Amino acid sequence: MKPKVIEKIVERLGESPSGREIADIISSGHLSQSPGFRDTVSMLGSGRPDQFPRAVDQLRLGDQFYRSGLHHIEFEVKNAAIKADIDVRVTDDTGNSFGYQMKRLNNPKNPFDSIAKPDNLGQLSKSVADHKVMLIDGQGSVAEWEARGIPEELLQVHKGEHPFKSEKGRGILFVLRLDDGTIIIPPGSKVDPRGVL
Repeated sequence: MKPKVIEKIVERLGESPSGREIADIISSGHLSQSPGFRDTVSMLGSGRPDQFPRAVDQLRLGDQFYRSGLHHIEFEVKNAAIKADIDVRVTDDTGNSFGYQMKRLNNPKNPFDSIAKPDNLGQLSKSVADHKVMLIDGQGSVAEWEARGIPEELLQVHKGEHPFKSEKGRGILFVLRLDDGTIIIPPGSKVDPRGVL
């Protein structure tokens, strides 16, 4: 990594409330042999400040999986030719893989539209994983999201039956982590190998 990038990483980690935790994950070395790890760490010092929180989320998820006993973890799994993109992919002992695309919402007016952007759905659906999961950190309560009908709309996307999203999201699982709980779509789906989400 270029010295300027390393400088920026150290500076951002020093300023961030998550800085200590992420520095500990990096310095532990347990993810350092994971494919894509270096790319994710360099995102912390990217010229685009929005890359920092993305990298924090990816490193945190990778660390959770590692601590649960899963050691086949990959970061930034991309295929530019077909525009496929997974932030984190983990494979369990049976060879079953879970691919995650992670999104943080910042109180958008229409959370459904922010989640179900055709590009996001396309990148995930073209990616290679047995289970494709969109992991969303959003604001508000489970009851508020249910009252707005967002889980029902995302279920239509999962089934490939949404009137405006064609079939791009067919088969994608959604995990909505909200202020007071988590919604899994479809309900009861297995969204990770060890129940860490």
